[in-house]
Amino acid sequence: DPPDEATHAAVIHAYRRAKKGTADHAKAAVRCDALLRQMVELRLRDPRSAAKNGVDRRLFDDVLRAIGWSGRADAVDRCEGVLDLMEGLADGTLTSPLPSEAEEDHGRKKCSQRYIQGGRSQGGGGGGNNGPPGGGRGRGRRRRPPPRTRWENVGPAPISYTFAIDACVNSAAHLGSNGGDRAADILERCEDWSESHPRRCGPPDARCVSAALEATLRSCGALLRGATPCAASSGEGDDDDIARARHSRSAREAERAESLLLRLVRLNESGDTSYLAGVRLFARVMTALVKSRGGGPDAVRRAVDLFRYMRDESEFEGNDRLKPNTVAYNVVIHALAKSREKGVERKAEELLASMERRYHEGDDDVKPDVVTYGALISAWAGSNARGASLRAERHLSKLEEAYAAGDKRMKPNAVIYNGVISTLARSRRRGAAQRAEELLGKMERLYREKGDWAMKPDLRTTTSVINALARSREGGSAEKAEKLLRAAEKRAAEERKAHENENDNEKDGGGGSGSGDRPGGEGSYLLPDVALYSSVINAHAKERSTDSMEKATALFDRMVELYEKGGRDGLRPNAKIMDTLIHGWATSSDLLKAEKSLAVLRRMAAMESAGNSDVRSDTFSYTWVIYAAGTSRGRTEEEREHYFAIALEAFQEVHRRAREE
Repeated sequence: DPPDEATHAAVIHAYRRAKKGTADHAKAAVRCDALLRQMVELRLRDPRSAAKNGVDRRLFDDVLRAIGWSGRADAVDRCEGVLDLMEGLADGTLTSPLPSEAEEDHGRKKCSQRYIQGGRSQGGGGGGNNGPPGGGRGRGRRRRPPPRTRWENVGPAPISYTFAIDACVNSAAHLGSNGGDRAADILERCEDWSESHPRRCGPPDARCVSAALEATLRSCGALLRGATPCAASSGEGDDDDIARARHSRSAREAERAESLLLRLVRLNESGDTSYLAGVRLFARVMTALVKSRGGGPDAVRRAVDLFRYMRDESEFEGNDRLKPNTVAYNVVIHALAKSREKGVERKAEELLASMERRYHEGDDDVKPDVVTYGALISAWAGSNARGASLRAERHLSKLEEAYAAGDKRMKPNAVIYNGVISTLARSRRRGAAQRAEELLGKMERLYREKGDWAMKPDLRTTTSVINALARSREGGSAEKAEKLLRAAEKRAAEERKAHENENDNEKDGGGGSGSGDRPGGEGSYLLPDVALYSSVINAHAKERSTDSMEKATALFDRMVELYEKGGRDGLRPNAKIMDTLIHGWATSSDLLKAEKSLAVLRRMAAMESAGNSDVRSDTFSYTWVIYAAGTSRGRTEEEREHYFAIALEAFQEVHRRAREE
């Protein structure tokens, strides 16, 4: 006899045993789907082919599990097709044979069709050898009614929808930012089926909700990485519009993740233990909230609320899984650091003190690590609190002492040093600039002499040191800043040349070490950008020497030349650097400061007319031109009228621009 339902089910079970994550498993998922549809069509065409024990939901769930774990690009579509099949059969709305294109194995399709059309050898309707013509069973004998097609036990359950949502998780690489939406649709579908069939299917359980939460977190992560096109910005638009759309959508995904987490918590509290929310899941949701909202006040509040819930609930017996660990503390401290609100550094210090207290009491799960101190230093770097630089240096000393004592996890890196140097750049204490230079020198020694790539200075390091020099206003600080700029240009040129030589050796088969032997690889060299040049120009402007602004203007002209002729897109002039020049001239002691400030303003207008929208002047630009004219000392009536005309021109221009906008 041709294969019946039991045979199909046995083959499906055999395919389901394929090793997960392999190519065989992906092929097996397709085969299971085809066999299931072939079996259903066989039953719909000929109810007599039904197995004695019938087909229940477990076989459909096996197929859903195989497809959901396959990681195929079409896994979600296939799972939804199986759910359509289950719902249609259970409702009785699917009574006709399936379309032939649903079957993919033509050999088995022919076998089934031959079996259906030929009929059984006994009692068939086509005039078999053992029955009378026409399919009759003899005169006077009562005709047996055809067997009923039993589909009562194939209605989907929450676990069926869970396997379909698992497809959204395992196929996240193909779905990208759409995985969360697809999972939410399947979860809503489960809710609708549960409401319309309360006796057959219960509401989504904790396992189902956790799968939807995992898919949402992966979708949010894809949006934050920018590794997937955003559906909301698939049309025309510049990069800023695309970034804003992606940011807005990631915020919505993070909110959905938070809602699903709270729903999962309520299910756990009601006794549903099919999946228990733990500290790791809380930490991931908090991270999504903080990153998607850019560390705003709302993100900090939500992250802190989740953290407090974990901390409070972990005090009860049986809730050890919710006890905050180092990762959870780090997420909250990082959120506080990004918020830049007043007083957050004190709250971060309190959290660190709590970690240290619990660790000294014997709880190794909350031991502060390098990430903890890095987030705390970042919180102090973003504050204007008194003694911020001293606090940051104190935490750096703790890291260095712990690393020297043998704790390899406490090794400071360039990010830590950059945070400390940034606090020094914002500090007004004496010797801050000198201390910043010392830390930069230490980083360069560790990088060049000991080959510590984790301590390699970057543009942020150099910019922060230059800002510290500019803030100090000490004699010779501008020259030191320009020297650092030249060193950064030289270092970038050397690394770029070395990288090109490595590529040439690889192409020639010279066996060079290649870029894979060092972190960063291609593009690890960083050319100084407009922010670095702006910091050096600011250092010249604050030095207030007789020729400081002349040097600043010459440096700006050199930067513009590199941008226009050297193809350095990172040196595109912007309003900030132009305003620095205007402010520098306006506050200088130069006799022609009004004319030179006005010349920079007109140069901004010319650049804007040429297509550079980044140099659009604002109220700040016009205000300092007016200030330069107002503080210029005209010896004669004619000179005073000249300065008044400059101030009036700037005043009228800023009002005209305001009316246009």
